[in-house]
Amino acid sequence: MPPSNLGTTCSTSVIGHVDEQIEALSVGLIDPSLQDAMIVSVVDFYFEEQSAKAWYMSEFLGDYLPEDAADLLNEQLAELEDVLLIQRNRNWIDVIAQAAPQHDDIFIWFGAAHLFGTDG
Repeated sequence: MPPSNLGTTCSTSVIGHVDEQIEALSVGLIDPSLQDAMIVSVVDFYFEEQSAKAWYMSEFLGDYLPEDAADLLNEQLAELEDVLLIQRNRNWIDVIAQAAPQHDDIFIWFGAAHLFGTDG
């Protein structure tokens, strides 16, 4: 059984208090036509099996937001990437390394988002 610390939790800088949550929601206040185009692109990337493009496309939202909201978005994206991908990848390395020599066959199942970037 994998250790219980493999999943991690977001710090209060992402979850935060009500004021921070309201500020975070303001990040979504971009032109509806741009939102529609982005949703279509994300779906297209998904079916083209290009998850990394969908993830990194979020970073470009900052170009269409006020500076404070763009800074907040970049901070949140960096923390989410760290918590959801990088830390989880690192936590699983020891589990996989210990299990592999003990079995003739080993199957590791993970989402494509865990493969891209320097920590994939």
